[in-house]
Amino acid sequence: MAETGKQFQAVSVQVLGEEIRIGGEDPAELQRVAEVAEYVRRKERELLARHGSRVPKNKVAVLLAMEIANELLSMQKLVKTQQEQITETARQVAENTSQRFDRMNHTLEQLKEVANLDSRTESVVSERHRPVPLVRK
Repeated sequence: MAETGKQFQAVSVQVLGEEIRIGGEDPAELQRVAEVAEYVRRKERELLARHGSRVPKNKVAVLLAMEIANELLSMQKLVKTQQEQITETARQVAENTSQRFDRMNHTLEQLKEVANLDSRTESVVSERHRPVPLVRK
């Protein structure tokens, strides 16, 4: 259902020599359609420059689809590889951080033990040096 205030608009694109009108309400979406159409036209020009302009339109369409699908799959593979690298790096950072926290906690426990020994030693020393009460007979 259309939202109030939005108007239906259309953009004309030309692909493989055919003009196509694509409509919608979202100007950003229509702008994206125009960008995609321009990308396809550029790929079409590149393909025709490589294979010659006498290639039948249906073959050009198939070759374009194959070429663009190949680019998509290559990008998906690259993204997956990068995601795996990021995940591994994050795992290593988390593991390293955990090990550092463990070492810090261990050091803190050792410091607490030393502090307890010092306070216990202080108590023992002060008890030994406490004056002995004199008993009078």
